Amino acid sequence: MRFPHLPDWTIYAAVIGVILIASLNRGERADAPHDLPEDETAGPLLGPITPFDPSVTVDTSDEHEPVSGTAFSIAGDGRWITARHVVEGCRKPALVIDKTRALAADVRLAARADVALLLT
Repeated sequence: MRFPHLPDWTIYAAVIGVILIASLNRGERADAPHDLPEDETAGPLLGPITPFDPSVTVDTSDEHEPVSGTAFSIAGDGRWITARHVVEGCRKPALVIDKTRALAADVRLAARADVALLLT
């Protein structure tokens, strides 16, 4: 019995097909740990906000006293990010370089997050 001669590309296609089928049949999370069972007695991590929740109010005694916070450079062109509460209400925001130098910064406040963008 004589078999017909198959072109090389059919053999390569068959090998790739076998590898593809074998890899797709493996579980996506085959090596992942098993999920923990739901603990129904624990409830949600945080409940709804109520007027009785503890809160902290920070009262600064002097509006003209300098305050400081940390900012992180997010681009090489003078854009920095910090917390909104650090610069909110600040009359002269600046980035302090050392004890004698500071760069004035324009501030853009996020409307719904505690984030501010400083532009130098």
